[in-house]
Order: sequence, then C-alpha cells, then structure tokens
Amino acid sequence: MKKTLAIVLTIVLLVGLFSLVACTKNPNEVVLQIDKKYDLSRGDKLIDYMEYLDDKDKLEFDEENGMIESINEVENSLNSYWMLYTDDPNNSNSAWGTYEYKGKTYYSATLGATALTISRDYTYIWVYQTF
Repeated sequence: MKKTLAIVLTIVLLVGLFSLVACTKNPNEVVLQIDKKYDLSRGDKLIDYMEYLDDKDKLEFDEENGMIESINEVENSLNSYWMLYTDDPNNSNSAWGTYEYKGKTYYSATLGATALTISRDYTYIWVYQTF
C-alpha cells in the first residue's frame, strides 16, 4: 500500500513540475531540434518538419506565400515578425542579426522555412521580434 501511495505521489509531483515548466515557456521563442524519429532521407525543408510537428499537435503555425505568419497563435503584426535563427553555418549570416540562446549565439537564417534544408546537427530558433 505504501509503495502504491509513493508511486501515485511521484506521478502527481512530476505532472505538477511539467505544468510549471510549461507555464514559464517563452511564447515568443520556439526552439526546433530535429527529432531522431523523423526521417530526413528526403532532404526535407524546415517547413516539412514544422508540418510534422503540427500533425503531432506539438506546434501550430500559419504560412502564406513562404512566410511564417503565426506560430502558436502569436501572429505577425505591423512591425513584429517571426524571425529564424540557426547555428547551421551554411545557412546563416551573422551580418543579418544574431540571437543568444542558452549561452550560444545563433545567426539569422539566409533562407526561409520553405527553402531551408534541415539537419539533426543544427538547431532552428523562431523568435518573435519587434523592429
């Protein structure tokens, strides 16, 4: 009986901690690292991976004419937009802007989500910014 109670309390505690982490997540920052289960053999673009996440209810976004218009219900506005950063040296440019995440510098992507070929070796960060 004590073991069962301990297991139930542990589960309740873990669910509570998960809820706390989810509440503190920054809605203006979306970090994408390619899931190991995702098949990259087709040379997929970032938009393909985003659609995969959307199908799994892990990401919600709207795209129009190659431009990301909203992510997780945060929409572009007159002077605020979703900007893409990556640590992929072949698809980024420091002159176009940088973003700091967990002590690492990411550079502005040179291609959009519909053209950027993804790799498990790199991280892709969408940041909602005002200009």
